[in-house]
Amino acid sequence: MAIVTTLLTSQGSAAPQLLRQDNIIEETGPPIPYSFSYTIRDEINGVLMARIEEQDEEGVVRGSYTYVRPDGIITTTSYVADKDGFRSETREESAGGLEKPNPNGSVQVYVKMPDAEEYGYQFTAQEYKDILKEAAF
Repeated sequence: MAIVTTLLTSQGSAAPQLLRQDNIIEETGPPIPYSFSYTIRDEINGVLMARIEEQDEEGVVRGSYTYVRPDGIITTTSYVADKDGFRSETREESAGGLEKPNPNGSVQVYVKMPDAEEYGYQFTAQEYKDILKEAAF
């Protein structure tokens, strides 16, 4: 597998120059199985999303990601990447009954990484505002 980086530069009035860097990465063994997932439920901004992915010992990657669009439609894309390439399928369905953004709600995030316990945290509306203020958003 080769990774190629290309950069177009220009110095003053001179014509642009094309710079190229080739990095060769050699695979060193069989695929290593893994899996991960995360879920985000942000009541303050009305954001709901999740993702899962796994790779088996043959190197086949399967996964999906789901989110709720601002118009209330749940969009789920499922995918497989294997020796035959990358294939995906996207489904959309109504998310009727979901809550509207609640400025006094909370933000919840859950993450599951390989060989680790699920990690989760929750912010109150005030904690969330304080974090955004500190981050200068």
